[in-house]
Amino acid sequence: MSYEMMMTRIPTSDSHNTIIRERDLMDLHQQQQRKSFIWDLIKFMRVFMERELDKARAEIKDLKAELNFERNAPKTGRADEQEAGQRKYMQYKRLLKERASEKSEMARMRQELEEERQMHMLEDILREERVQMKLWDARLFLEEKLSKLEESNREGDKERKPKILERECSAPPQLNNKSHQIVRGVKEIIRT
Repeated sequence: MSYEMMMTRIPTSDSHNTIIRERDLMDLHQQQQRKSFIWDLIKFMRVFMERELDKARAEIKDLKAELNFERNAPKTGRADEQEAGQRKYMQYKRLLKERASEKSEMARMRQELEEERQMHMLEDILREERVQMKLWDARLFLEEKLSKLEESNREGDKERKPKILERECSAPPQLNNKSHQIVRGVKEIIRT
């Protein structure tokens, strides 16, 4: 049985349906806002991290060029050159560490975003399950009410049968189309 068929058979007031629709629309709107925010955050972090990595690469490239230049330049002061080379090497190592820490930060942020996305997916699944449970409860409630209605109709038919037989014998036949259509409609609903 489809969701639309079940919804058409549930006897609720229009105000209740509109409240449910408004809540669903609000949930959908909030979900879209969250997804949009996460997407914008991912774009921003990607651009920011790429820019920082480009800066670090440029600095590393400049340091390598200076280091190569000093290695190839004539050696005048061995101690000064060693000290400068050591400083540049330390700076190079520092930049590499910064780059590695930025990469690990990006990986951590990606992991957090992935976890958030999975949480949103789980939230959507749970929301859908709640809706299905409510629909199932409504269906059971409706079936119970229909069975009570059928039972009361059967009891009413048993009580009215002798009276109807008396009327049929004494008066010309008259059909009550409305009650016949109502009973037929109830039986059709119960069959489905």
